[in-house]
Amino acid sequence: MLAFSLMLSAQKKAATLPKSGNIKVDPKSNLIRNKVKHGERKSGRLNGKSDVDLINEKVEKSGIRQTSVAGIDVISKPSTKEVVNLKMFIRGGTGNFDLKQEGIEALTLTLLTDGLNSKYSKEEYFAKLEGTGTSLFAETQYDYSLLDLTCLKDDWSTALDLFDAAIFHPSFNEQDFERVRNQMIAAAQQTGADPDNYLRNAAMKHTFKGMNYEKLQEGTEESLNSISLEDVKEYYRKIIASNKIFFVLVGDVTAESLDAKLGSSLGKLQPFIDRGKLKEAPFQLTKNEYEITERDVETNYIRGYMMAPPVGSTDEFALRMAMSILRDRLFLEVRTKRNLSYAPNSFYPTSVVGNPYLAVYVTTIEPDTTIKVIKNEIQKLRTEGFSDKELRDRKQGWLTQHYMGQETNSAQGMTLGVAHLVGSWEQSLLTNDLVQRLTAKRLTEAFRKYTEHISWTYVGKGAQVDPKVMLAPFPQD
Repeated sequence: MLAFSLMLSAQKKAATLPKSGNIKVDPKSNLIRNKVKHGERKSGRLNGKSDVDLINEKVEKSGIRQTSVAGIDVISKPSTKEVVNLKMFIRGGTGNFDLKQEGIEALTLTLLTDGLNSKYSKEEYFAKLEGTGTSLFAETQYDYSLLDLTCLKDDWSTALDLFDAAIFHPSFNEQDFERVRNQMIAAAQQTGADPDNYLRNAAMKHTFKGMNYEKLQEGTEESLNSISLEDVKEYYRKIIASNKIFFVLVGDVTAESLDAKLGSSLGKLQPFIDRGKLKEAPFQLTKNEYEITERDVETNYIRGYMMAPPVGSTDEFALRMAMSILRDRLFLEVRTKRNLSYAPNSFYPTSVVGNPYLAVYVTTIEPDTTIKVIKNEIQKLRTEGFSDKELRDRKQGWLTQHYMGQETNSAQGMTLGVAHLVGSWEQSLLTNDLVQRLTAKRLTEAFRKYTEHISWTYVGKGAQVDPKVMLAPFPQD
């Protein structure tokens, strides 16, 4: 959603983390710790081996280890690159704040990366960033936020010192707070002016009303104006807490160096006892729904949300593959054959892990016809199922795209971090195996289970769409 960046630089390479100082090795780091939590995995077998045995083998081969510094998880992965990437994940995302405080997490983290700290003047801080080519930025998503540090291996010590200064020794002041808040207010106004962004936010607010995803990480003009500097200071103490954060390190460096630079600051952190609703019941749809927002735009913007399996479940990759195949079918039927839209899409969002959903998206000047075609293609897959050939063809393309997206240390760190958020970074090592064992029958069963109803959000000319088309059940053969 949001990425507030400062500077850019290089890439990375890591090593196993030794037992020394405050560093502790997790004795279970070579085991899949969630085999009980995710009981469905216990009996799984890949290539004649149990999932647990295969994961142990892959963990050993990868060199990835989980340790801790001052009691805070650190997941490290070796790399042969000259760039180091460190991510500090903050759990909770939109579950950390109330609806009236939309934007407070993004505002707080942006202030941290703005060079306002008690160790350096702002000029000194940015001079060191620029001199070493170090990048430090914040990113916010619905279920988590992160602070991302990238530098050359040779500048790792300096970069860590800058990270420590920015994140653990902030110097909040009214003048800079007002400046950054005004920038975010301007950005929020721009978001509202962009139809695609407006549609995304409207779809989340409509479909997840009363739930965490109704809240916008970037905030609104109204919510940002209501946030004070004191609110930010209090919120900082809430999220930069020992039980809210963990690290993912990818690069040719050790946890000893992490401990040497950050151990003192991390050791002073206290846990924060959440009073909000961080975990919610899974998103459910029991009927078709719709919401229309009138806007005078050249074309109409439409999103449809359906239920999805939990991230980390046995159905996850089946639905990721199924939505990829549906995307190809929509491109053929909606764009190529009928020329109803330039870029129809269907997907299982990769950045949403707490309460996932499936989505279809289209822009069109003929909404009724287009919605009917989309529903018809979904129903075909529900009744006729997926073919062995289209699944076979899709597997290799999907995996190629996946692994091409894992070329950088930063991307690898993100994959490990998101997997750790949902309970098992080890499970991320099984992607190829889990995809390869998918069958067309499995895809069909999973697709039928989650695509019975759709929540539609429409932004455009209301007179051009008939609500009955959105509310109608899937066409029957």
